[in-house]
Amino acid sequence: MDTTKFLLILVILLCGVTGYYSYKTSEEVKTLKQQLQVTELKVDSLMTATAKIAQSTQTTRSTGTRQQQPRSFWEELFSSLEEEQKKSDAQARAKAAKEKVTVSASYRLEDRYVIGKVDLPDYLGSQAGTITVNISVSQVGTVKKTSVADGASITDPEVVESVRKAALKTNFNSNFDAPELVEGTITYTFKAK
Repeated sequence: MDTTKFLLILVILLCGVTGYYSYKTSEEVKTLKQQLQVTELKVDSLMTATAKIAQSTQTTRSTGTRQQQPRSFWEELFSSLEEEQKKSDAQARAKAAKEKVTVSASYRLEDRYVIGKVDLPDYLGSQAGTITVNISVSQVGTVKKTSVADGASITDPEVVESVRKAALKTNFNSNFDAPELVEGTITYTFKAK
């Protein structure tokens, strides 16, 4: 009888240890998948910048207009990224100067959080009000479906489409224990300056 109890206790301990390490491994896998997503986004932006550098270098070689000292690949890459950021900032400032509206966003999605920030729409229009977008988020954290909720106080179709596109660009944390699609909302509030 003592041998049976000993074996039973040993089996219970082995099951407990196996369960613990399985849980710990699954948490590490989740963390690695989140890190992989962020890395993929960074690699995509670097690939885009690299392609622009290659195109720029090819153009300057064929036209022979380059007069300064050749720069290293990394200098070209960082220079290209800085120029891209400056252009983006200038465009955003120009839009803000033209449009007399600012926008903020908030979201509701159970047990999930935004990676980075909620993407804001490119086009703001001139009306003040709110638009709520219904979203369906996958286990990976990408927004798969959007629809504008009833009761939006802004009716400009360009603003509505811009808001919907911004919602699709927003990324949430991954949760592989969640259902395949989780429903939530993003509310965009437009205020007159």
